[in-house]
Parts: sequence; C-alpha cells; structure tokens
Amino acid sequence: MPHAEGDGAETAPDQLIAQLQRVTEQLAASSTPQEVFDIILEPALHALNAIAGTVLLVSADGEHLQRMATRGAEAGAPTIWQDRPLNGDGPSVDALRRQQPLFFEHQGELTRAYPDLEGHSGAATPVATAVLPMLLGERPLGVIVLDFSEPHRFTRQERYFLRTLGAQCAIALSRATLTRTLQGQLDDRRQAMEQDASAYQAFVAFSEAVGEGTDRPALVQLAIAALRAQFPDSSVMYSEPDAERWTLRAWSEDLSPDAVTRLTAGMPGSALFVASAVQAGRAVFTTYESVQQRQIAGADGLAAHVPITVNGAVTCILSLVVRGRREWVPRDQAVVRAVGRTLELALERQVHLLGLEERSRQLDDQAAALDVFTAFTELVANETDVSALSRKAFEVMDAHFKAYSSAYYEREGPLWKARVWTPNLETVLVQQIRAGLPLDVPSFAQAFQSRQPVFIDGWDPERDGVEHTEMFGPVCIYPLVVDGQVLGIFTVGLRVGDQWRSRDRALMHALGRSLTLALERTGNARQLEQRNAELEARTRALEGFADLTRDLSADADRHELVRRAQEVVMSLLGDGYALYYERDGARWRNRVQVGTVGHPDLQAFIDAGPPVGETPSVDVPWFTRQALYQDQYARGSDTPESMVQHVGTTASLPVLRQGEVVGVFITVLFAQRAWTGVDRAVLESTTRSLTLALERAASASQLMQRTRDLERSNQELEQFAYVASHDLQEPLRTIASFSQLLAMKYGGQLDDKADMYIRVIGDATARMGTLLQDLLAFSRVGAGVPRQDIVDLQVILTQVQQDLQAQVQLSAAQVQVGPLPRVTGEGTQLRQLFQNLVGNALKFRHADRAPLVQVEAQDLGDHVRIAVRDNGIGIEPVYFERIFTIFQRLHNRDRYEGSGIGLSIARKIVERHGGQLWLESRQGEGTTFFLTLPKGPTP
Repeated sequence: MPHAEGDGAETAPDQLIAQLQRVTEQLAASSTPQEVFDIILEPALHALNAIAGTVLLVSADGEHLQRMATRGAEAGAPTIWQDRPLNGDGPSVDALRRQQPLFFEHQGELTRAYPDLEGHSGAATPVATAVLPMLLGERPLGVIVLDFSEPHRFTRQERYFLRTLGAQCAIALSRATLTRTLQGQLDDRRQAMEQDASAYQAFVAFSEAVGEGTDRPALVQLAIAALRAQFPDSSVMYSEPDAERWTLRAWSEDLSPDAVTRLTAGMPGSALFVASAVQAGRAVFTTYESVQQRQIAGADGLAAHVPITVNGAVTCILSLVVRGRREWVPRDQAVVRAVGRTLELALERQVHLLGLEERSRQLDDQAAALDVFTAFTELVANETDVSALSRKAFEVMDAHFKAYSSAYYEREGPLWKARVWTPNLETVLVQQIRAGLPLDVPSFAQAFQSRQPVFIDGWDPERDGVEHTEMFGPVCIYPLVVDGQVLGIFTVGLRVGDQWRSRDRALMHALGRSLTLALERTGNARQLEQRNAELEARTRALEGFADLTRDLSADADRHELVRRAQEVVMSLLGDGYALYYERDGARWRNRVQVGTVGHPDLQAFIDAGPPVGETPSVDVPWFTRQALYQDQYARGSDTPESMVQHVGTTASLPVLRQGEVVGVFITVLFAQRAWTGVDRAVLESTTRSLTLALERAASASQLMQRTRDLERSNQELEQFAYVASHDLQEPLRTIASFSQLLAMKYGGQLDDKADMYIRVIGDATARMGTLLQDLLAFSRVGAGVPRQDIVDLQVILTQVQQDLQAQVQLSAAQVQVGPLPRVTGEGTQLRQLFQNLVGNALKFRHADRAPLVQVEAQDLGDHVRIAVRDNGIGIEPVYFERIFTIFQRLHNRDRYEGSGIGLSIARKIVERHGGQLWLESRQGEGTTFFLTLPKGPTP
C-alpha cells in the first residue's frame, strides 16, 4: 500500500526549493517534449536520490499510456513501466484515474498492491516508487515515475516538490505540444504559399506566352513547353476526339515512337483515362504504377489528364506523365491545373475570335449581297419581260465577277432550252444550249427537284454530260421558283478558281432571290391584268344582260330570256352562232338559236334533234353539271364531220334553275382559238345571270299567282262579311221580333216554363247577334291593306279612356298613361286595339283590390314597344296562346261577359301593322300585354 511516511533518507527543503527554481527556469526555455523530459527527470533523480525515472504519456487516441522517456536505468535494462491501456490496471493508470500521486515507500508494497506487475514486464519491482499524475486542468497527460533501490520516506516537502514538478511538467509539455502544432501549421502554410507562388509563376509565364496567340497548334505547343519546363522528366500529350476515337495531335519530343504510333492511331472514348477525365470534367491525377499512364506512355510514375472545355463541351485532353515519382504533391497539381486552365482560356478566346471573324465576314457578305439585291431591284423596277430581266442580272454580275458566263433556261417539253445568255459564251456551246439540255442532266435535275440552288465546286463536264463546258470551275444552278413551280433555271459558271467563296455564294443567293421576286412580280402583274380583263368582260356581260332583262315581267318567256343571253354572248365573242338545247325524251331539242350555222345539212341535223347519249357537246354539261370547253372542236364526235369543217371552237355550259339542269347553252365560233379566262368569264357570267333571270321570272310568276289567290280569298271574305251582316242577321232579327211579340202578348198567360222558354229564345238571339257583329268586325280587320297614317298614341289613349269612362268609375279603377310616341298605322284599328286591351284589364279585375292599369312605351329604333299592365286576376302560362283563339273563353259568361273575340282582333290588328303581340302574367298578380308597332316620324 502507498504510504505518507517512510524510512529513507530525507532531502533538505532548501535543496528542493533550489531545484524547483532551476527546473522552472529551464522549462521556460524548453520547446520540445524531449527537452522537457530531460529537465524534469534529471533534477528529480538527483534531488531525491532515485535510481531511475520514467515518463509515460497518454497516446493521441486517448486509449493507452506510452513510455516516452527513461533516465537513470541502464540502457536496455528491463523495467516494469511499459505501455498500458488506460482501461486496464496498474499504478500508472490508477494515478491518472484518481488524479492523485501514489507513493510506495517500503519493499514489497508495490508488489502487494499490483501482484501481476512483474509478470507483465519480466522485470523486478523497485524497493520504493513515486507515481505522479500530470494533469492539465482535469485532462490527463501522463505520469512521472521515480524508482528507488532503498526504502524511502517521502516527506511533506518532497511530496510538494514532486507534485509541483508534475504540474510544471504538464504545463511545459502542453506548451511544447502547442508550439509543435503551431510550427507544423506554419510549415504547412509556408509550403502552401510556396506551391501557390509556383503555380502562379507558371500561370503568369504561360499566360504571357499565349496572350496574343490565336493559332491552335501553336497554343498547344506552348502548353506542352510550359509543362515540360515544370516537369523535366515527363511526357506531355494533347489529344482530340475524332468520331468515336481520341487521337494524339501533339506531343513532347521525349515521347517514344511506339507510343506516338499507338496514340496517333486513336484510342476509344471508353479508354480509362479518357472516360475518367471527360466524366469528371476536371483534372484527374493518378498515382504510381496506375493503369492509365501505361495506357498512354507505357511508363510507370504519375499521370495527370486535364479535360479542356470550350463552349460547354470537352474538345481535347492535355495529358502529363511524370516518371520517377510516386506521389502527387499539391504544388505540382496546382501547376498542372494552372496550365490546363490557361490553355482552356486561350482556346476559348481563339474560338471567340474565329467566331467574330466569321461574323464579320458574314456581315461583309451580307452587305455585298444587299448591294446586289438593291442594284438589281433598281434596274428592274418597271421591267416585266423575262429576257430583259436576265440581261439586267448580267449587268449586275459584271460588277462583281471578273470572269464568268451565265444563261437563263426555260423548260420546253423534255428539254431545258436557253433563252438568254452572256455574249462571251462560245458559239458551239450556244448552239448546244439553244437546242436544249435533257431534263435528266444531274445538276439541273437536282435543282429542279429540291427547289434549291445547287453550288458545284470543280465543275466536271463528263459527270453532268454537258460538252464544251470544261472552261468552268465553280458552277451555280439556281431554280427560279414562283408559287412552288420552277419557272426557269439561271446558271452561272466562273472561269477562275475551283471553289465557291462564301461571299460569292451570298451574292448568288441575293441575285437569285431578286430575280425570283422580279419574276413573281411580273407574274402577279400579268395575273392582275388577266383578272382585270376577266372582270371587265364579266361586267360587259352583266351590263348587257341587265339591259336586256331590265323590263323583265312575270309573264316573260324563258326562251326569250335565253335569246337575249345568246345575243349578249355573240356580241362579245365574235363570229359564230349560239344554240340552246332542252331534253325531249331521247332527243335534244334546240329551242333557241342566234346566228346561222353555216351549213344547211348541219341546220337540218340540229332541227331533227341529236340523240341523247350520243352527243357529247350536250351530254357532258347536262349530266355532269360542268362546263365543257373545246379549244379545238372534236369534229365528228357528235355531228357528221363533213358538216362541221368550218367549226373551230365550242363551249357548252349547263343552265340550272333551282339546282336542276333545264338546258344546255352552247356557243360555237368558226375560228379556232383557246378559250381565255376572259372568254370563260363572259360565258359563265352570262349563264349565271340567265339562271338568276329564269329563277326570278319563275318567282314573279309564282308571286302573281299568289296575289291572285289572295285577291280571290279577300273577295270570298268580303262576300262572307256581306252574308254575315245581311243574310244571316235578317232571320235572326225575325226570330228576335217574334220572341218579343210572344213575350208581350202571352207573357203571364202561359205557365212558368213557357215564359222561361220565351226568355231563353230572347237571350240566345241577342247573344247570336253579338257574335255576328264581332265576327263581322274580325273579318273587316283583315280586309284590305291598312292605311299608313301618322297616329298619335297619346290621343288614341285619351279617346279610349273617354270610351271606358263608365267602367272606370264603376270599378273605381286608375288608368295611368305615360308618354306615348306617334306610330304609322290606321287610327280606327289602333283605337279598337287599345280599347280591347284596356277593357280586358278593367273586366278581369281582382276582387280584393281596385283595378290599376298602366300604359307605357319604349323606343326600339324603327319600332316602339307598348306595355299595357294590370293588377288583375292573371293568366296561367298554359293558356297564353289559347286566349288569342277566336271565341275561346277561360271563364263562364255568368262571371265575365263577352264573346271571346277581343284578343283575337287585337293580335290581328298588331300583325297587320307589322308588329307582334304577346303577354307575361302570374296567376293572381296581374298581366302585362306587350306589342310592337312601326314608329312614325318625330314631330
């Protein structure tokens, strides 16, 4: 067991204090752990007469105690103080765990406390021992052990000395460790700065070298030289992609011939160094004996592969193999990256400059092309002839091409024939192109099919099969396309050079577009002239036919209309004749003819009626409903050929009425001619006008028949009114008179039933008289045409109120009339209309409230809408139409008097005035009648 007292020699306190003073001074100047160990152990051994001293420190991982220094013991002599795990047992571990020094003063105490101590080390235990923990705060650093060969009593002063020594050692060790850490950091920082400086110097040197360069091979050689300067014992390679392989393009001189042969043959993109660099997108560094450098240079060492990215794509790889080294250091990696980045920037700048140069060249080409376009446009501003346009194109090319020849071709059957050419063409070649080139000449066929210009570098006469053209180098075949059709081909052959320059291509494009636009403008001008001529012809035909049909009446004969149309056509088209056929069973009958046919037998044939189905000139338009134009009459097709030798041209057009073919309009001209658009316009406009005239005549006839029917109906209605007012009322008055006589003479003399019969007869005859009067009034409303007077509705409603004054007073009603306009119509009927509407509003009043009738108007433009609104009993929607039916009632006569004809008369009056009458109503709440009337002039 450790003791506080012992039997050993004691050390004087003054000596201990002096030793602590010296130790403190020496530790202040120490900088390494070994210096600290020497300063601590030597004084302790001397001051306490110990035979050996040992320092054990906690390992970096905090798991073990490791012996770091031993003093006093013989070199190589075994000791019990060995490395131990901190989670084990032993005096050194216990001292740290307890954070207290352990003192063993007598023989055997240490062995009794730790029986296994000697067995683990194979050494004998000392007689006395002091184990001193070293702590920095509460963090354990290690222990100091002093061994004695004699029993030793550790006095209070010695224990204080040892504890102080342990504390000073802990502080000194901590300071030395911190100093060493800081020194390491300083060394690392200095090394990094040196590496950065080296990389910067390489970057600056290479940047200065490539600062003005734009030639790609030269830039690559500068990069290779920069790397070789930094890494003398190295090989540098530059590779570019070529289809599916990466091919060596540049390399340093030291690369072996075998490696050059292998790498210039190309490596697949899947090769390890290529794939890794491309996938990483940054520099890839490999170490000693890697597979990658053996793929490249067949050597062991270090390798680096830097992908160079331009415009977002890896365009090349810069590779470096350093022989004789086993590890990459950061400095060297920085140098490689700097050179790679500088090359990347230089190549990006080179691509950018090349792009600017290309853009500048394109702008120059576009400016030159614009000059050509402008010059040609000014020359041909008013030109419409194709040959003249081609010659103007030659003039423009004279200013831009030193030696050239040109020609303009048009298609004629199976050949391309030259129409215009430059004067410098050889005579034999002119004869050849005037005679025509086959359509299958390869360059011409390609331009025709693609509708795009064909530029040929190095013209080969044998390839295209065009003789006498060996003097040309670059050749352009330019198709002139308008509305998708190739109207012609413009060719240009240069007599100098072998290839088309981009500037010359741009000039040809501009000239070709200009010539195409000129042709398009010419075509548009011709089409406009043609359309104007057709329009004028149509106008003449329409005006002529309009003059002839201006006085068309309902009884106009359709054949007379056809004759007028034939006369118009023949007056516009020239010498010939016109026929009009209608079908008569199996024969075609000529119903109308203008002009003589020029052959008596032909006239007889026509009069006899050609057979249906054997006369194409008539059959085709009749059955197909399509016009048949024959620029050259097919003699003998439907007429014996001998009769029509003098006939040149025919046109047959169907004549329709209400969508059905009723005849065939045929025009025959003696002279042969092609039917132009103008001619067709005349014929089609005339037949269309004839169709309209026939339909109008038929409509006029139908209208006249309908008018006659209406007049007859009106006469019958008037006759009915006469019968109702005279013949029917006369016997009714007789019945009424005799029933009155019976009542006067025999009233009260017969029984009650007889008196009742007499009263029923009287009431029935009175009601019958009312019905006849109402029926007469209804018939009179529909008779004749209503007068078109200007009627002031305000006055009409005032009169109506006066007529209904008795009913108004009897029912205590209010009639409110708003501002009303003037309308066009017949005043008497309009007064009857509003009297019926207002009267109904008063009649069908609600039992629980006094009647309120409101009349108001709304302007609808050329009409006015009148509303007559009441608060009466209302009408169910199911009866909205029934109430307008004559003699239809919704209530018993005992409750509401009347015949049920008033609203029928009201609607008839409104409709005869060109308006409408309708209603809106809710049962028990009231009804509103709406009507529209034509508005009269504003006063």
